[in-house]
Amino acid sequence: MNKWIVVLLALVLTGCVRQHFRGDYGYSVANNSEVQTINPEAGNIDRPIVTGHGAKLDAGYTRYLQDDGTVEEGRVVEDVGSD
Repeated sequence: MNKWIVVLLALVLTGCVRQHFRGDYGYSVANNSEVQTINPEAGNIDRPIVTGHGAKLDAGYTRYLQDDGTVEEGRVVEDVGSD
């Protein structure tokens, strides 16, 4: 008898769950994704590839790898020439 009550209660509760779903169920996620996209056509714009000077990029990367996190006294940002 207890098994039939559990089965009947499970069937009744599954029928109640569907009442909470509205016709626009899942719309809020899609809407939030669209609202947070600044420029949806950005991927379709043909732009040139950004390049840089190889030696300067390599020097900057080397300095980054050798950095130990300490700050020296004096000027933090050094002037960069356009060699």
